[in-house]
Amino acid sequence: MKKTYYFVIICFLACKTKLKENKELNNENLHSKSVKITGNSDEERFDKNITFYDDSLFYVGSIKDVKKESNGNSTTILLANIEKPKLLGFNSFGENTFYRTRIIVSPGDSVRYTLKKGKIEFTGKNSEHYNFYLEMDRDYDAWSQLYLNKYKPDFKKYKRQCDSLYIKRLNFFNDYLKKHPAVSDEFKKIIKDDLRFEYLVNIIRPRSETQSSWSLNTSEDLISIYERGDRQEGDFFDINGYLNNITIEEVNQPEYINYMYFQMSIIALIRQKFVKSSEIPYSIASFKKESIFLKENFNQKIVDYAMARLILDYFNQGFGKDGNTAEFMKITIKEYKKSIDDSNIINVMEDIESELNIINKEVPKELNELVLNLSKDTINFSYALQQKKVKIIDFWASWCQPCIQEIIVSKDKRERITSEYNVDFLYFSLDKNTQKWVDKSVDLYQFLPNGKQFKILNQKKSELIKFLNLKASYGITIPRYVILDKNNTIIDNNAPKPSRDNFEEVLRKIQYK
Repeated sequence: MKKTYYFVIICFLACKTKLKENKELNNENLHSKSVKITGNSDEERFDKNITFYDDSLFYVGSIKDVKKESNGNSTTILLANIEKPKLLGFNSFGENTFYRTRIIVSPGDSVRYTLKKGKIEFTGKNSEHYNFYLEMDRDYDAWSQLYLNKYKPDFKKYKRQCDSLYIKRLNFFNDYLKKHPAVSDEFKKIIKDDLRFEYLVNIIRPRSETQSSWSLNTSEDLISIYERGDRQEGDFFDINGYLNNITIEEVNQPEYINYMYFQMSIIALIRQKFVKSSEIPYSIASFKKESIFLKENFNQKIVDYAMARLILDYFNQGFGKDGNTAEFMKITIKEYKKSIDDSNIINVMEDIESELNIINKEVPKELNELVLNLSKDTINFSYALQQKKVKIIDFWASWCQPCIQEIIVSKDKRERITSEYNVDFLYFSLDKNTQKWVDKSVDLYQFLPNGKQFKILNQKKSELIKFLNLKASYGITIPRYVILDKNNTIIDNNAPKPSRDNFEEVLRKIQYK
């Protein structure tokens, strides 16, 4: 689960095209509410690409109060406004390594990392707080090794595997406490709650999808997976027993919204355990029923947070991207924003509003955007849109490992989709260095069609990026997929990855319009 989730986060947040460097860092004294991270690696670009993610932020956002300075292979990072012990994601990638782990930091900490031959270590005053996840699961893939075949699901076997892994991790935690008796009470509580919700999200959102060698948590409901499988007459899926008869009281604790796995599981719990709506999934009626239940049964702090999760969940499933639900979604977001003051959530809601406003608009024929082709000739963007086909625009870069991973693993699916749905895949690079883009395209010649590749000349001045509203509150992130219909009308300007199951749902809707 961890590996998958942080892979989704690297795709969505860590591949930013610009990372600000602060040259005043060495002149700052370490504040009591700050955390200082220093370190070095033997791998090019790894230090530059380090990003810290805060579980307590919506979207598990990258920490904004960061000052960073690189000097050769040595890097110093200052995280400001760390007011209490906090669980942070540590992610980076270099030429060969894509690394993620988690550490617990406290105000005033000074942490040092070292990456050597693909192995990372943390040292410092509270090193036992930094290395727990490394020691428990260095490759961050324990949960990603579990798998439920959603076409022939064996829930009993899958649940046994989840139970066994959860117990194993709890046992490791208890042994760790014996070896490190000086760890803080805050550390103990953070780890205990994190492991509990990690387990919960893996049973309520089974790992029934795959990407490369990883299994991914599904967004599909348990019952729909169960009903798809071969069942004997009289079989019954006891969802309450499967979820260990969890109660509202057990999850109705406002401090839990600071945990990533709670955030990932709260809407699934409401929908599958507590509401069990008979309404059509992801409809206006089902949204109303789930939101009413949430407001009537949960602590207001959880309601304020979970409503944003509910809105985002529906939006990611296509709700709001058609005439029937678009206006309802816009009104819902407008009213919701009046009741919250969390700037992070407000930014996310405004991002959704911006995307809703661009959907169903046609790319202007007069859009004056010059791009490069692989021959390094300058052409007009409109040239790429001449064909009367559905177009799928893939924004990527030569330095973005998640982009390249998706290009590789989705090769067969993209080829099938191209034929079956009569679509064009167009690849637009956000590289600054043209030659690096060309070289990487040559390396990927088996996966990328030569005649469908282009490079944006200038991101900051790009009319295409501006029109497509690609720059959200957190910046431009890649990979990013935009789908246009045959008339170059925007159907989805933030579509799922082609390798994901729900990607084709968007194409089917276009096909049957």
